[in-house]
Amino acid sequence: MSADLPPIPPSEDLVARLRHLAETDPALGIHLVAYEPGEALLREGAPNDRLFVLLQGEVTLLKTPEDGSDPIPVSTQGAGDLLGVNSVATRSPSFSTVRARTPLRCLRLDAAVLAALPETHPEFHRLLERLITANLADRYRGSVQLQLRLARANQELTQTRNQLVHQEKMAVLGQLVAGLAHELNNPAAALLRQCEHQETALASLLPAEADSPERTLWLAGRQPVPTGSQAARDQSARLEAAHPDLPRALLRRLAAVPAALWPLLLPPAGATALDDDATRRLALFESALLLHSQRVATAQISHLVAGLKNYARPAGGAPVPVNLRENIEQVLVILNHTLRDTPLETDLDPDLEVLGRPGDLSQVWTNLLRNAREASGPGVPLRVCARRGAPGEAVVSIIDRGPGVPPDLRERIFDLNYTSKTGRENFGLGLGLSICVGLVAAHSGRIEISDTPGGGATFAVRLPLRAGA
Repeated sequence: MSADLPPIPPSEDLVARLRHLAETDPALGIHLVAYEPGEALLREGAPNDRLFVLLQGEVTLLKTPEDGSDPIPVSTQGAGDLLGVNSVATRSPSFSTVRARTPLRCLRLDAAVLAALPETHPEFHRLLERLITANLADRYRGSVQLQLRLARANQELTQTRNQLVHQEKMAVLGQLVAGLAHELNNPAAALLRQCEHQETALASLLPAEADSPERTLWLAGRQPVPTGSQAARDQSARLEAAHPDLPRALLRRLAAVPAALWPLLLPPAGATALDDDATRRLALFESALLLHSQRVATAQISHLVAGLKNYARPAGGAPVPVNLRENIEQVLVILNHTLRDTPLETDLDPDLEVLGRPGDLSQVWTNLLRNAREASGPGVPLRVCARRGAPGEAVVSIIDRGPGVPPDLRERIFDLNYTSKTGRENFGLGLGLSICVGLVAAHSGRIEISDTPGGGATFAVRLPLRAGA
């Protein structure tokens, strides 16, 4: 910096020197003024031609809202600050009301005095110019900082608004799901009752002997043993080779019967149809098999309804004991269609129990599984583990074999508006990892990201176990 433009001293030094000059020069001393707390220096909208140099004490600036209600305090200023600069320079009314907050001492200089200072008190004028420059610089910096704070506040408000909109959508979705679960539960219960009635009615028609062929085939149909597709093809080939004259449709029906029970049904070689007894026995087996399938389907519907009710449970309220294995398995039922092309391995401790809100936790597993599936792609295995971690802690891990998460993104991916997805999402509730973090934090837990050995990412949710669990 050149010699003719020396650095501006700190405002405190300038104030001390100005005060010293005012106290030692009678011509300046007449401009020293004191105010008691509550007294007004400036009034909003009133004309002003005075510059106030605050030397000791503090003032409060108040601004009247646009609706005309009572003035609101907007800032506090103290020694070294200037008041009335704008109104003196532009002859405009005072922008705000200023009242002494504490006992106040200041210099009050009107426009005529200010205009004469370069001639009458050149040293005082130079110091005052420097103080004005320092004041304006401070105000500029303050304005920039205020803009930054406002920008951050606006961003936070936008995020809060997005969260509120999402919560409202989820509340509506919860109501719809609750109604859907109720509507599904009614026909499921009716199907179950019909199965029970049909089983009772058919069983009453069976011979009383426990080892009768009819009862043997009925029991086999009620408790079928799963066979793989290759085994089913082998059985069909054996039947066709032994009875080539039987219709192909009949052979397919017979292939569903365990081979050990074929002697109770098959006719002599060369026959083209079953006799009446065998036809009745096959019908009993197939009826029992169909009733078993209906029971399984009804159980799946009931399980799905339980999961939907879990989602529909409103957030908030007192936490309840939640078995993590059951909670996760309900989500896997919900996502069964979506994960149908994804080999899934589970390792779920049946004894892990936390205090929380089942619906919120279900949303966390849903979102993490969705992200893992999208990161890995179809056909790539996923692994879900729920184990004990540190003492008193449960750890639920969603492990994928995708590209992983670079270290520099492991904080950003939890931001509400951050996404690395460019394609269309096929499923999910749109919660975002930011919402997951909030849900987990509400359960006094946290989410951690690490690399999966061999490639991929592992999202670990750590939750406190219920006392005594």
